[in-house]
Amino acid sequence: MSALSESLYARLSPLLDQALDLSPEERTRWVDDLQRESVSVVQALSEILLSGDTWKGGGSEPLASLPPLPPLLEGEPSLAGVRIGAWTLDRPIGQGGMGSVWLATRADGSFEGLAAVKLLNLSLMGRAGLERFRREGTALARLSHVNVARLLDAGVSELRQPFLVLEYIDGEPIDAYAARATGSAAQRVQLMLQVLAAIGHAHANLIVHRDLKPSNVLVTKDGTVKLLDFGIARLIASDERSAEVTEQGHQALTPAFASPEQFRGEPIGPASDIYSAGVMLYLLLTDRHPTSDGARTSVEFAQGALQREPAPTGLGDLDAILRKALRKVSGERYETAAAMADDLRRWLNHEPVSARPDSLSYRATRFVQRYRTGVAIAGVVGAALVTATVVSYRQLLEAERQRSVAERNFRNQEGFLAAAQVLATDALGPDGKPLDARGRLLHAVDVVETQFSTNPRTVAVVMTDLATQLFESGDAAGALALDARSRDIAHGAGLFDVESSISCTRAQIFLKTRMVDSARAAVEHGRSALARIGPKAEDYLCLQAEGDLAMLDNDKDRAIARLEQALVVFDEGERLEGASRRSLNRLAILNGLAPVLQRAGRPRDALVLQRTIVAGVDSMGYPATAILPNVAAPMSLMFFELGEMREAVATLGAIVRRVEGQGGAETVPPYLALLYGTILLRAGEVDSASHWLARAAKGPLEGNAQVTADVNAAWAALEGGRMREAGVRAARAGTLYPWHWLTREWVRLRIARHDGDSVPSMRRLAFAIDSLWPDASIPRMHFIFPLLTLGEWRLAAGDVRGADSVASRVRTMAMVDSLAGARSAIVGHADYLHARVQQALGDRSGASRTAQRALTALASGYGLDHPVTASARAFLNSGPAVRR
Repeated sequence: MSALSESLYARLSPLLDQALDLSPEERTRWVDDLQRESVSVVQALSEILLSGDTWKGGGSEPLASLPPLPPLLEGEPSLAGVRIGAWTLDRPIGQGGMGSVWLATRADGSFEGLAAVKLLNLSLMGRAGLERFRREGTALARLSHVNVARLLDAGVSELRQPFLVLEYIDGEPIDAYAARATGSAAQRVQLMLQVLAAIGHAHANLIVHRDLKPSNVLVTKDGTVKLLDFGIARLIASDERSAEVTEQGHQALTPAFASPEQFRGEPIGPASDIYSAGVMLYLLLTDRHPTSDGARTSVEFAQGALQREPAPTGLGDLDAILRKALRKVSGERYETAAAMADDLRRWLNHEPVSARPDSLSYRATRFVQRYRTGVAIAGVVGAALVTATVVSYRQLLEAERQRSVAERNFRNQEGFLAAAQVLATDALGPDGKPLDARGRLLHAVDVVETQFSTNPRTVAVVMTDLATQLFESGDAAGALALDARSRDIAHGAGLFDVESSISCTRAQIFLKTRMVDSARAAVEHGRSALARIGPKAEDYLCLQAEGDLAMLDNDKDRAIARLEQALVVFDEGERLEGASRRSLNRLAILNGLAPVLQRAGRPRDALVLQRTIVAGVDSMGYPATAILPNVAAPMSLMFFELGEMREAVATLGAIVRRVEGQGGAETVPPYLALLYGTILLRAGEVDSASHWLARAAKGPLEGNAQVTADVNAAWAALEGGRMREAGVRAARAGTLYPWHWLTREWVRLRIARHDGDSVPSMRRLAFAIDSLWPDASIPRMHFIFPLLTLGEWRLAAGDVRGADSVASRVRTMAMVDSLAGARSAIVGHADYLHARVQQALGDRSGASRTAQRALTALASGYGLDHPVTASARAFLNSGPAVRR
């Protein structure tokens, strides 16, 4: 068949579109009817159809060799104004592997916004092309996420042109946006978190993107990321038909962002998207390619991806995260997008990251950074308490001086401090030049061995920690050799208790880095060492680690039993040594047990332990600003889960007043001000909440805390009736976690409804909730207020069944124990909504009983003066209770 010119092919395309679905006999008659057309067109079309009729499936389909749909040339007819389905094309806005993309509007007026209409290239027409196109529609239809461009419509036009209609995103590529609108690594990491949220949602729906790159990731003016172009997505759960499509289709990749397995032609899975995300993140952070900077050809990019390691960025733990995401072997990368996102959030919050092998001194550094900035989350107290003797030498040395001999030697602060001092200095080597990181570590080993030569406990423990740091620096052989020396010292001195404690402490570190198999092995080694002491020998650290492992196995009963036993063993050891039980290590056990109880459905018992931790920290004489704000964080979450807002205000208020009384109002840490302001806001005390949130905004805050403060400030302005301020704050607020976005959208939609946009706002709120609800990693409590608002709006719109469905969902979430029905403000609000549904359905006696029950819970959880409590009381007094 002779080659086609672009002009001729452009005229031929719509005719091919019609001809391909006709039988050979129908085609003959149809071609005869085309004799009035140009002879060259009819001749070319006949040649193509003849070759297509004789094609039997071997090799390439004839249509695949046709040139791609050419761009519109000057003087050629345009598709502008053409109607595709219910959409009118306006202008071309892109050209992709699956076809051209046009800006379009809804022709029938039922959709006022703009859309992007994607037309399949005629070079992909025929059986394989249509199958790929159908699969693109199937894939997109399964995706409903705030960071993924939504599929609005799909079909085949009257001209037999397959099309997809996608949400039009008015944004710019993520790399351009980052260069223009972000000034820090943290801001760029926050953008990537949204990308990973979209990727994770796609993977959860068995879809791999396969072509992640900056041009496929747009950022809107308000900073929302939208992932585009799942046209080349391949369903992970492939079947015989999808395999056929893949075989016939063209390989789709962008060399600069392709994974090693894509270059090798291996099967593609979620890990390929993780790799591409790693390349994008590296590019955003450094403005250069990780392995192929300056590359121009596909071969050069392939060589980089397959042979070169990413150059260090100098950004600390981000280097470790990037190295893991960019591993050559797919199985060595992050298992999920959520795992990579979790590490990035840890980096933002100055927490240890899983990509970096942990050590006690490493965790100490991260804690100090977090404490300095005032940023903490509920889990911080666990890391702070478990490693308390390491992370805060000056503060804790005196408090822990009277500990038992075994534990004092195991956690020998002087040894760690000596090592830390060496690592912090610019020591010189034999050549007179400053030692590098590895050299300082080895020098620290020599110093500790010399200074503590008569104390094998200290040498063994500190040497083990330094061995871990050697491993972090990339010297695996040196780390193994140093570990062997440490084990020999402990074993040779008969220090089996030290050997056990070291092993089980390392198990906890392995757990922090998600190295579960290594953690199990470390516990087994610890158990073996204990057996050398005696059949009944126990170590509370081993019990602690076993409890953590049991929780990973979702064996809550075993986890609780092990942690409770750890507490008994610890207390017995303290009693035998005559030491005080007011130990941070004891509080660490309690702090590990509390979340297990909470996850086991015992939040009230967990709260008792949290109160014990607060009292213990308080009684040990630490400055109120040092630890109490961190301990207050999990307490505030537990109170919210229980729905006891009034009690939460009283408890956190007491902590705030203690801090103020000890150092003055200005000494209240920003994070504690944020916690207090948030619980006041949830309790309906808007003026006080605004005051404390304003205090928190003075900072410094970072990461999760900063975004939470921004979103909650918009919420407080809304509750205070300051609509314009609320709108401005909501527009400026970022979205580090999905629930930040949900709260921000909830605020925005309430503002829109206030301005008269009632029905669309209700639908959009339902969409926002439903798009995030399947993500089990999002704590359910973040859905409560948006759900209650949705229920109220549905009731106001006359959708009583829809309102009752919401009330039932909220009540189910909030009934955490038997006392919640009488104490939880959340249960009370759900019951109050249900009572009004009952009244609307004519069940007045049922409405009266439900309203009375609701009022009891609201008064307990919110207090008598809360607006919802007052509304329920008025409903009960004037409504169903007096109508007969």
